[in-house]
Amino acid sequence: HNPDYKGYDTVKAPPTSGLWIVVNKTKRTLTVYKGDKVDVKFPVALGTSSTPTPSAKSKISNMAKNPAWGGMGGKYTPRAANDPLNPLGERWMGLKIPGMNGYGIHGTIKPNQIGMYVSNGCIRMYNYDVETFIFPNTYVGMPVWLGTDDELKTWGVQQVIEKKLPNQPQAVENKPEVPVEEFNTGELLEF
Repeated sequence: HNPDYKGYDTVKAPPTSGLWIVVNKTKRTLTVYKGDKVDVKFPVALGTSSTPTPSAKSKISNMAKNPAWGGMGGKYTPRAANDPLNPLGERWMGLKIPGMNGYGIHGTIKPNQIGMYVSNGCIRMYNYDVETFIFPNTYVGMPVWLGTDDELKTWGVQQVIEKKLPNQPQAVENKPEVPVEEFNTGELLEF
């Protein structure tokens, strides 16, 4: 949040009149819309340049509380549910992306990385945000669009953040004059 900036979203032809998600890869945000109106918006961490978050019109394919992590096919050590080194946090929402698998929206054990490009392609969120606001309102089959500003714009979603114009001087109200009692400066006043 920065009081010097304002933001607004415009959505043409949303995929549903209900809840759905947009992940903006340029702004590193996840927005939940209800139809064409913003419901909530959160910062996220996304994939690095060598392991980027894909762009796609996808859907939630599966959901899990306290998920285990498979270690990406031997690339990393698998982690059990409740393992403090499990990078998924306490919530997982898998994404159905044509021709791809293993991508999802989840919590994190590295909250200091939110807002950065640091993941293996998944969308990481603060645990509180995903547990309190996203997971409870998500369902299998929910639309999730992932794209850059330019890609989202071609799909009819525009998320704008712009600097506010400098404050204009306020007009001074005309206040009625209060009579001022005059006195002779040569007189001694007693109090």
